[in-house]
Amino acid sequence: MNKNILKEMCDIPSPSNVEDKLIEYLANKKYKNFRSEVSRANSISFYSITNKSKTILLDAHIDQVHLRVLRIHKDGFIVVKSVGFDIETVIGNTVTHMISGKTGLVGSLPPHLNIRDQPNFGRVGFVDFGLTKKQCDKIFTPGDIVLLEQNFNKVGKNRVISSGLDNKAGGYVLLSLIDYFSKPKNFKKLKYNLIICFSSREEVGLGSFPQNFNKKIDTIIVMDSSPSTDQVGISNNLIGDISLGKGPVITRNYEDNRKLGDSLMALAKNSKINHQVVFSSGYGSSNSNTYARLFDSVVQYLGVPIRYIHSPYEMIDMRDTVSAYNLLKKFLEL
Repeated sequence: MNKNILKEMCDIPSPSNVEDKLIEYLANKKYKNFRSEVSRANSISFYSITNKSKTILLDAHIDQVHLRVLRIHKDGFIVVKSVGFDIETVIGNTVTHMISGKTGLVGSLPPHLNIRDQPNFGRVGFVDFGLTKKQCDKIFTPGDIVLLEQNFNKVGKNRVISSGLDNKAGGYVLLSLIDYFSKPKNFKKLKYNLIICFSSREEVGLGSFPQNFNKKIDTIIVMDSSPSTDQVGISNNLIGDISLGKGPVITRNYEDNRKLGDSLMALAKNSKINHQVVFSSGYGSSNSNTYARLFDSVVQYLGVPIRYIHSPYEMIDMRDTVSAYNLLKKFLEL
């Protein structure tokens, strides 16, 4: 696995419904024995040139959380709404207006004036771009995207931090699988017709993969991100115990297929691949829910553990991406 690929993906902003630049990055990659197709809904799928009896689809969404312009305040502040997090998460951080490239600061109030009915509480806050209202009127339009910092860095021995690791870490795993199976000697080991879909708009509940609706798909595995509980202040009563560095997360949720989940667990155990098993009693949703509703396929979720999910500085352990990669590779070769 080429770790530089993950950095390249994280360095390309891909807010929900505006994933064009990352789609272009993926579309420019050419792999032997695979063809690609871009949908009008900002997703891209890679198809193995095979004629096997069964088809497996692997999905990873590539959009990330961000802010949207709500209105322009009379004093020149940009009132924004957060997409995927509470505004308090980003107070004091610098952000960028996607169209103009201008940098602003998510404003805060002095602690002795910060009561709960003031701005920057809940999902609505304000950004100070240092401009007057007249200047702002010429630059900003409601619905404009405001990006969190692009800030990929290595920390410690095995960990990295960046915005957008949810779910570019999962996308990195799947892109690495395409690279692996594109090599002739490895392509011969592939036992299925393989579809790898990089979908969009997941963070706003509109996971897009229309190019695959007409395909006969036997099995779908959604490669996403799982919030870890190995930090101060998070209850493990919602999702059980999830830690960085202990392998990908295999969920046993309502939409997951029990037999498929059990087979992945057994494969991981027999192959001595680190993995974690959880039941979620209600945090967020993923494309696995959407696939389970729309496709007549066996569906299973597989997650890369992430600390500080939906914040400007998400953290993963690279060993978890390697374990997820190895597990899926072995599954596709069975």
